[in-house]
Amino acid sequence: MPRQPRRQELSPTPDPVPNYGDSPSMLDKVGATAEVAREKVDNAANSAWRNAKKYIPSALLHRSAQDYYLMFYNLLNIGLWTYLLVLVTAHLLTPSPPPTVLNPAPGPTISSSTASETLGAYLKNIFRPFKNVKATSTGFTSTNSHKFSALEKGTGYITSILHTFIERSRTTYSARGIGVYTLIIQSMALLEVVHSAVGLVKSPVQTTAMQVASRLAVVWWFVEAEPSARTSTFYSTMLVAWSLSEIIRSQYYMASLLHLTPPRAHTNRLVATSIDILTYIRYSAFYILYPLGSGSEYMLMLKGFPSFPSKSAAIATKGGWNLLSAKGVPAWKVFFQRVKVWVTSWDAGAWARVPFVFIWPAGLFILMTYMQSQRRKALGRGSGRSTASGRSVVGRKKVQ
Repeated sequence: MPRQPRRQELSPTPDPVPNYGDSPSMLDKVGATAEVAREKVDNAANSAWRNAKKYIPSALLHRSAQDYYLMFYNLLNIGLWTYLLVLVTAHLLTPSPPPTVLNPAPGPTISSSTASETLGAYLKNIFRPFKNVKATSTGFTSTNSHKFSALEKGTGYITSILHTFIERSRTTYSARGIGVYTLIIQSMALLEVVHSAVGLVKSPVQTTAMQVASRLAVVWWFVEAEPSARTSTFYSTMLVAWSLSEIIRSQYYMASLLHLTPPRAHTNRLVATSIDILTYIRYSAFYILYPLGSGSEYMLMLKGFPSFPSKSAAIATKGGWNLLSAKGVPAWKVFFQRVKVWVTSWDAGAWARVPFVFIWPAGLFILMTYMQSQRRKALGRGSGRSTASGRSVVGRKKVQ
């Protein structure tokens, strides 16, 4: 039987199209690369956050939305009142602009300069604010070559400064847009009443509402309705008192929100001393700022009444002629005649201000009494008083 030839077993022919069923696809490789990159970015972000947290106060972390809102509000309040204080101070200390061809008699106008330019001009002129004022014996500029004594020169220089300061303070309202800024910034104080009403702060609603209402009455009524109030020196003193009190109060509230007051046992000594000084100023400055502010408000409110008539003006009336014709008329009758003429000249606006003549002193007494009680709680009383942290007002530990 013939031998069958043996069939040669050949290896399978390789498939020209590769099969990646068992190896990762291109999309899987891209996804894996992206995942690795994402992990690296997350690790870098976490590392950066851990490093940044070392420099961020712990009081800013994990706070409620209400706390963040109050922090923002107090920072905004500090910024706005500081800006207004800089404007008022710059106007009082910076000489008036020189005359020009288009404006031969320059006066206070709403300035278009930015806050940084205003602050720069203020810092530039703060050490030479009255460079255009020459001291004389009468307080005014003079070209007389007469030699004055040192006392006369000193008196004349002081008189010149006071005269210039008073003249500038009468134009504060219309200078640099101060009147407009005051109207806007003080109107924002309505939020203070809302904060007390909804419980965001612990201040009494009645006391807060009374203080805010009095200020709004001043800026929206007493000042806006009476031109003489807008040109009064008391407008400047009122703004200075308002600005300082608001800046101090907002800084203290901000420190409280940051858990810096009262200082703890582990608080840095320098920080604790600063906070104690701020606490002392917060509960002591009202002795000066509140009477100054309320007194200025009161004087602006009185600007709405007509001027008190002179003796000749009272005698010129029908009843005055009767007094004049009588002999031996006592002085008190003439005075009451002047009061009668004065009251009969009041208009509706003046009569509407009459209740405030009595409300204002009572409101100041209530505010001063409330702040005095708060001061006792915060600082105690007597020579050994200290803050709630147990430190004295200069930072030393209270002796037990």
